[in-house]
Amino acid sequence: MKATLTFSLPEEQESYTESVDGHKWKWSIGRLANWLRYEIKYGKHRNTKQLEEIRSKIFEILQEENLEL
Repeated sequence: MKATLTFSLPEEQESYTESVDGHKWKWSIGRLANWLRYEIKYGKHRNTKQLEEIRSKIFEILQEENLEL
């Protein structure tokens, strides 16, 4: 199966950039989630509960949008 996206540039530049950079967003959110996991497990934070809530919220939002890392 093949899929082709077509954009009228420069009018649809923003949509084009969002499409092309999607993998960067996924990678960045994955890095953030992994960093939070590391900090929760090994960090010296006094309130890891807040970090856990942030990490859970990231995954909740991803699930709402039918996205996964």
